[in-house]
This record gives sequence, C-alpha cells and structure tokens, in this order.
Amino acid sequence: DNPGGPPSASFTQSSYACSGGVHAIVPSPTDCATLAVGGGDGTVAIFQSNDGKWVDVDGSKLAGAVTGLAFSPCGTEILAGSSGGELKRGRCGSLAQGMVLVAANPCAALTGLSFAPDSNTMFATASADG
Repeated sequence: DNPGGPPSASFTQSSYACSGGVHAIVPSPTDCATLAVGGGDGTVAIFQSNDGKWVDVDGSKLAGAVTGLAFSPCGTEILAGSSGGELKRGRCGSLAQGMVLVAANPCAALTGLSFAPDSNTMFATASADG
C-alpha cells in the first residue's frame, strides 16, 4: 500500500533471457512494453510484452559479458558495453544483422554508459580503469 500516493502494483514473470545470468536490464524510454537485457554470455536481447508474456524479438552478441546497456532517447538505437571493453551500437529491430563497434578498450571493462538526454548521437561511457 501507498497511503496518500498513487496506486502501486507489481507484476512478476520469469522468462529465459541468456546463459551466464542477466548483467544489465533497461526499459525503452518510449514504450513500457520493451526491455533490453544483457547477459553474462554476451547476449544483447530486446524483449517486448505480448499479451502479458515477454517475447525475445531481436538480439546480438558481444565478446564478453554485457556490463551496460542504454537506449537512445527516441528508443530506436541501443548502446551495449562489455567486460572485454567493447562499446557497440545497433538499431533496434535489426540487431541480429550485427552491431557496429564504436570503441574498444582492451585494458578494462565498460562499467557505465548513457546517451545524452536529448541526443541520439552523443553519449558518455565509464570504464574500470577510470
């Protein structure tokens, strides 16, 4: 209960996403029925809710565990960072055709990434080596 506040609700469902555990998960900024999931096996998967069930609709693979994900503000592109220091970018709906390598830091894992709030072309990253 949330006295005096907006009504609250919760929903629990289990769906297989990847092997190696889920290391990153981020909702689409434009639609509450889309999630990106990143796994310990390098899987980047896009899930959409379909009649109450989460369905894997698109995906790609990174070298190393996925350590971060970020949707572009318009929700059409995604950045994915890996434990191997890769930063890749892909267009949602065509991730299976491959993601483009944007940068690589073979010395350290990417630990955070984000698009600028009002830009599909500017983003920032953080890595384990500072």
